[in-house]
This record gives sequence, C-alpha cells and structure tokens, in this order.
Amino acid sequence: MIYIDTQEELSKICEKLEQEETLGFDCEFMRETTFVPVLCLVQIASKKHIYIIDPMRLDMAPVLKLLTDPRILKVMHSCVQDMDVFFKNFSVIPNPVFDTQIAASFLGYGDSISYAKLVKKLTGNVICKESKLANWQQRPLANAELKYAANDVRHLHEMHDKLSTKLEKTKRTAWVEEEVFPLYEMDNYYLDPELAWQKISQNKEVDFFLNYLRAFARYREHLAITQNKPRRFVLRDEVLVRLAKLQPHSQEDINKDRVLKKLLPKNLIPALLEISWEASQEKEELVSANKHKLTSKKELICDLLKLYLKYVSQKEKISLKNIAKTKDIESFVHGKKVKFLSGWRYEIFGKTAEEIVAGERLVLVENGEITIKPTA
Repeated sequence: MIYIDTQEELSKICEKLEQEETLGFDCEFMRETTFVPVLCLVQIASKKHIYIIDPMRLDMAPVLKLLTDPRILKVMHSCVQDMDVFFKNFSVIPNPVFDTQIAASFLGYGDSISYAKLVKKLTGNVICKESKLANWQQRPLANAELKYAANDVRHLHEMHDKLSTKLEKTKRTAWVEEEVFPLYEMDNYYLDPELAWQKISQNKEVDFFLNYLRAFARYREHLAITQNKPRRFVLRDEVLVRLAKLQPHSQEDINKDRVLKKLLPKNLIPALLEISWEASQEKEELVSANKHKLTSKKELICDLLKLYLKYVSQKEKISLKNIAKTKDIESFVHGKKVKFLSGWRYEIFGKTAEEIVAGERLVLVENGEITIKPTA
C-alpha cells in the first residue's frame, strides 16, 4: 500500500498506470451534511500495487484521466455512488466499468451482495469492516483506516477474473455489459429541478396538488444546490407534501398547520408564499407519471407474473431486478412496451409472460415444483 499526498508523486504514478489494461477503483467520501459529497480518499489497485490518494490535498486531474481512459477497464463494486461522487465533484463519469456486484447478480449471488461477502465467496478472504464509519476527512488517518481503504480494492482484480470466466462460460458477458451501460448516463447523477417532485413519495389529495408539489420541490432543489446542503436539511419531504396540500396564501394559513409552524424555517416563508401564488395561477393540472391504478383482475395477473418471475430468477440464477421490476410488470399488464419484451430478457421471461397473459401457457404445481406448460 502506497499513500500519495504530493502532486509530483501522483503524476508519476498515474503516468505509469496509464499502461495498465485493468485497474481497481474505489473511493471514500462523506455526504451527511453536504449536497455535493466530500471526496476524501481514492484507492487504485494495479495487479502489483495499491495506491491511496488524498484528493483533499491534490489536483485530481491525473486520476480523472485514468477514469475516463477508454483503454482502461475500471473494476469497481456497487459503483453507482462512486460514479455520483466523481460526477458531482468533477463532472466526470468513469467509463468503461466492470461492476462486480452487477456481474455477481447474473451468476446466482443475489441482488445486492456486499463487497465483503463476495470477496469471501470468490477468494476465501475475510474483510474487516471496523472502519466503515470512520471520519474520512480527518488527517492524519489511522493505519487501521488506511488498511480498510486498501482492502476495498485489494481483491477487485481476482474477483474480476473469476466473475469474467463464469460469465463467459454461461454466455452472459453481453448481458452484464447491457446492465452496466445505463451507469454512464448523466441523468443518473443529475436531478432536473423540474422533475424533483417525482422523487417524493406522495398521493394526490387535492386539486392541483402536484402543481404545487412540483413548484416547492423545484425551489428546494435549487436551494440545496446553491447552499450545498442535503435536501432534507433545507426542507423535508413531509413539509413539501403538506405545503402542496395546504396551498397557502398567507402566513396565517401556515400558522394553522402545527407541523408547518414547527418545521418550516421562517426565513423561507415569504419565498414559499410567492411560489404558492405562482402555482395557483397555473390553468392546467399536472398529471402524475406514476403507475396507473390496477384493477383487481390486473392485480391478480401481476401477482401471477411475479410468481413466474421468481421461478425464472431461481432457475436461471439471475437476480429478480435484473430481469424485471414490479413497475415493469404493471406497465406490461397495462399494454405498455417494457424492456423485458426484447433481448435476452424476452428469451428467458418475456416470451412466456406474453403467453401466460394470452392464456397459451399454464403455471402448475407438479410433484412439489412449479412447471410451465402449454394450454393445449
């Protein structure tokens, strides 16, 4: 393990690493009190060495060059948060990436297996996780914390090699690449303030509720970005929902709501009242993009398809969510185009799902096992 905290050393190391075909990557960050995660450490593993880099002291341009080099495969585990950190801090999305958690989900290791568990299953090594909640911003870091950080990349090369071999044998390499591809899309890491309301759990309660919710959520998103604070530190979801339901016109309206009176920062009230007035001027009511309400009959069809999905997942040793999600099944029952109606998903699930809905296939229990048979 080599700790790097000088610019000259970082430049020299990254220049050497440019010759590698595969590198293991991980990072330690903190995001409890900021909108943009604070990047505290970056770990890089070649096949011979592990480098611990201090981004709080260094210009990370040499590392970003590695992360975006199309010739170098970046091996990471459950990388979506790491990708988010690099995007929010540097407007960079690592590419290409081999995500060991995603690869494992196509080989019978479950939906979201942890790094430590996958290391144990594939290599037999046990990872100590005692420093998981360390304060990564403090300096100097303890030896135990540096060891923890190094262990997060120590086994990535071996896991990549073993998972790749298994994927090739099962002819699922292309399936994993297809699943990883969306990670490169900027929309995963940037939330358009106009769409922020869609991330809030809610049910329409009054007319024009969603119009008001959209307006208040847009305002909060801008505040969170400009103040560099987590959304919940600016305004909690429940506050936005109550405001959208109340649709206040005055301070008195807010004072009548005990929750808003307690939780709403007083300095934001004038702006929120102005936003509420602007929302009241909208003539067209916003329609939710969420799922349509299912009839009781369609709910039963969805339940049947979920049972078949679980059967396919166990049979093929692929996690459920990689094949289809609940919202996909519901959209399918509503007659919409979904991703399991094409490609490998169609071959293992979608085709038979169509036949089940059309009454051409039966789901039966025979000798204590689920079987799928033609109706005729």
